[in-house]
Amino acid sequence: MIRNYFTIAVRNLLRNKLGTAINILGLTIGITSFILIFLFVNNERSYDSFHQNKNDKYRVNIEQDFASGDSRVVGLTSESTATWLSEEFPEVKQVIKIRPFFNPMVISNGDNFFKDNNLLFAEKHFFDFFNFELIRGNAEKALEAPASVVITDELAKKLFGDDEPIGKTVQLSGSFDLDLKVTGIVKKTSQSHIDLNAVVSWNTAHPQAGPIARWFSYSLYSYLQLHDNTDPIQFVKKINENAALKWPDDASNSTYTLQSLDEIYLTSNEVQFIENFKIGNAQNLRMLSILAFFVLIIACVNYVNINTAKSTKRSKEVGLRKTLGAVKTQLIFQFMGEAFLLVFVASLLALLMLDIVVPFFNQLTGKPITFNVDVVFSILPTCGLILVAVTLLSGLYPAFILSAFQPSEVLKTISRNKLTGTFSRQVLITFQFVISISLIAGTFLVLEQINFLQKKELGFNKDQVIVLDLDNSENLSRNFKTFQQLIGSHANVLQTSVSEDALGYGYTNNSGHVIPEGGNNEKVLTTWFGVDMDFIETYDIEVVKGRSFSRNMASDSSAIIVNEAFVRAAGWEDPIQKTIRFSQDWAPVPVIGVVKDFHFQALYQKVNPILMRIAPYNFWKMSIKISGNDVAGTLKFIKEKWQEYEPNYPFEYSFVDQKFAKFYDSEQRLLKAVTVFSIISVIIACLGLYGLTSFTIEQRTKEIGIRKVLGASASHILLILNKRTAVLLLLAFLIALPITYLSTDSWLQNFAYRIEIDLWVFLVSGILTILITLLTVSYQVFRATSIDPASTLKYE
Repeated sequence: MIRNYFTIAVRNLLRNKLGTAINILGLTIGITSFILIFLFVNNERSYDSFHQNKNDKYRVNIEQDFASGDSRVVGLTSESTATWLSEEFPEVKQVIKIRPFFNPMVISNGDNFFKDNNLLFAEKHFFDFFNFELIRGNAEKALEAPASVVITDELAKKLFGDDEPIGKTVQLSGSFDLDLKVTGIVKKTSQSHIDLNAVVSWNTAHPQAGPIARWFSYSLYSYLQLHDNTDPIQFVKKINENAALKWPDDASNSTYTLQSLDEIYLTSNEVQFIENFKIGNAQNLRMLSILAFFVLIIACVNYVNINTAKSTKRSKEVGLRKTLGAVKTQLIFQFMGEAFLLVFVASLLALLMLDIVVPFFNQLTGKPITFNVDVVFSILPTCGLILVAVTLLSGLYPAFILSAFQPSEVLKTISRNKLTGTFSRQVLITFQFVISISLIAGTFLVLEQINFLQKKELGFNKDQVIVLDLDNSENLSRNFKTFQQLIGSHANVLQTSVSEDALGYGYTNNSGHVIPEGGNNEKVLTTWFGVDMDFIETYDIEVVKGRSFSRNMASDSSAIIVNEAFVRAAGWEDPIQKTIRFSQDWAPVPVIGVVKDFHFQALYQKVNPILMRIAPYNFWKMSIKISGNDVAGTLKFIKEKWQEYEPNYPFEYSFVDQKFAKFYDSEQRLLKAVTVFSIISVIIACLGLYGLTSFTIEQRTKEIGIRKVLGASASHILLILNKRTAVLLLLAFLIALPITYLSTDSWLQNFAYRIEIDLWVFLVSGILTILITLLTVSYQVFRATSIDPASTLKYE
């Protein structure tokens, strides 16, 4: 019996070559797209999944409220906070402090060196709290001794080749020089939000500067593990109540929150000062998952439409089988078997396609997703579920429709022609159009938002400004004034500035509450910029009140310039010569100017209060504004001067505009993905419509011939046959409009600055879908009208 069903299924699929080819192609593309996104989503969700007891481990964040009513979440805490959590709360099993170093450092072994952007300082129980795989060394003692370091296997290979690194000494250079003893090798992993290359013991001290961890006293990351059965919600409530009693001055505008270890990677978009950690985007992941589901559904809809359209051809077969004694369940089994066979073939082709398209998909997403035999075996259960689900989605409805035909009706030609009801197909076609229009409109809106982000006026000049990291070089840090003068002597160098922080990095090294006087007398949470006298002019920041810093005014070394957001938060009407205090114990500092609000962070956040002061030391960044003439020659000159002062440290630079563009890498990748899958969805929908139109025209071949004999023009016949499709497209447009508006508006809520959703986006999307669809249908109709009526009137 099974063999008979299989033979008949193969014969039917081969007999209807066009429908079979369209179904297999559509399902193959749909299943391939679904598995690709499944692999990507699975990869993103697997971050930090290897840590034991990950559901009981959290990062401690602080939510801070601004006087303006805005708020922010920061990932940094202080050493006193970590100690307080460890000592005063019995619910806490353990606390660990970690801190990536401020700036890139160079780790070297003789002539082999590596520039490390992910140098991490951590307490000795780091490998107990985080379960990174330690290949060699003792997890409990590897970070116990001062000046000890654990490096990744990749870094060990670069520094030592095939030699044994344990017990050897590596040199750390950059902001300071230090010798470190290698005490362990950890396996490099890309699946953690902590992107480490080297972990240095927390109690390491510099020979002259003392304990390095002292530099992190007010800016480190605290992670804690709660005891089993501890309710994190109640625990957060408890620590905030305790904090209100311990630090009453800060409790009104600072709240502690916990972020689960297994959620940190995907839920950190709104957390600030975590630039050294990897972050994903949970909302973009959800959008891609919905895209994958829609593409697969469109392919299933094609199968349903084409198979129900072929019902008149199969109806006589059904009638004969029922007359000969076949029952409905047997017929359903046969038709479901045909669907299973077709989906099985499409699934095999999809697995073959994956090997080809994965490299291109990796370029699209920026993720190194692998596809090999091991991956195939790992996703076989998922492929099995897809096979069953797609078989049911695509085959169940046609199977019930075809098996329900009655022999007394289907064996009559006239009655059989009445069995071609199209209501269900019209609903499904409309559904396809809704998805296609929504995806196309979504693509336009994402593109418009990204263009808005990249072109929005930031309040300063980001073009043709180069930033150098001086803190990477001890020589340049000591001699930056002479180096700055040499750079400024070049004709194409318009302005230079040294500062604690440069624009384009998205963060500063200092922030806190200050006390404005003469306003509303409330503390203002403020971001501090340590700058020199030329910072404002180098970035062309507009001074709207008062004046900029001046070398001719000695008092400016202890003066402040604030932004408009600070003035609003302080409640000042006239800010000039108002004063602020950094604490009650500090002397008041005068405000000499107000600059226009400018964005130094990505446009996810609003402009918050900012103050600029002349930094007495810690000039870590040099900003160089150059002309557009001979940029390559100017960079060559700067490099030559760099190498004169620092021959041992590689010359590296960044353009501020490129730094800002990187803020939106995830949105750029989302745009590419949405665009690709929008095109795929339209192609699959058009494939189905092409096949469906072919069967419809086949059924109406004689009608077309008669109309031509009676004098109907090809355009008139085209209008008649396209009329129903046009109505469905209009209905789909009306349904897609609110769906797309609500979904894109939800995505745009992530941005403090965003576009307004315009009607033209939906109109263009609808018109584009209509044109593509009507061209697909019209091609088939035009072919039918080109046939000689003498031939078509003989058609049966």
